[in-house]
Amino acid sequence: MSGDANALDRAALAPYLEAHIPDFAGLSAIEKFKSGQSNPTYLLTAASGRYVLRAKPPGQLLKSAHQVDREFRVMKALAGTAVPVPDMLHLSSEDSPIGRMFYVMASENCYTYRSTMFSRAARTEAAARGAAPARGAAPPEPAGRAGFAPANGFNAAGPGAGGQQFLRALDIDTGKIVWEIPQTGSSNNYAGTLTTAGGVLFYGASSGEFSALDSKTGKHLWAFETQEGWKASPMTYSVNGRQYVAIAAGANILSFALPK
Repeated sequence: MSGDANALDRAALAPYLEAHIPDFAGLSAIEKFKSGQSNPTYLLTAASGRYVLRAKPPGQLLKSAHQVDREFRVMKALAGTAVPVPDMLHLSSEDSPIGRMFYVMASENCYTYRSTMFSRAARTEAAARGAAPARGAAPPEPAGRAGFAPANGFNAAGPGAGGQQFLRALDIDTGKIVWEIPQTGSSNNYAGTLTTAGGVLFYGASSGEFSALDSKTGKHLWAFETQEGWKASPMTYSVNGRQYVAIAAGANILSFALPK
């Protein structure tokens, strides 16, 4: 074992996997993926094939955080639907050979499809080939979404839709809503807010816009369309006396200089 807290003990893991995954044999290498840092992810090479192991991070965690068991259950339930998922092979308990919960799935040769890569016609064609679900298509109700999210998401309309998401400003003395902005688009939004000393609030809208508002009134000041999902909250920094605001959008880091 190395000093890396994320390193896995191959000698301890191999017999466990052979006992719990049918036909698994001959674990020879474990390679950690560079991505998937929230829940460390590894490529397992064995005589019986290649597999992917995804685990909770080491250390003390909140009970509701890093629920890899939820990932496992949802993807296992999606098997046989129009949503392409790998074969889900095993979910461990917290008392596992690596000291934390993990699951193992098949390693698939596949491509990552993003909605911004295709025109509407190309997305429809890809869905017809079975390469990717059509944009906006919800998986069938039996697909294991129960207990996680409404079938049509939180910002959708019509039967099966969940609640509406809002960006809200609250009066901390009274708890009353000062202003609010309803969100449209994907409910899978990891962006928080950032407010400058000058009272400009930046946030990643669920519609894909990086937006600026007047923090006191909620008045729209500026927006930059990205058509990407938000991976983190905005941040600010200064270079040579000039203030910048940056945010992670999809695979990109976008940075904008504030007016002098």
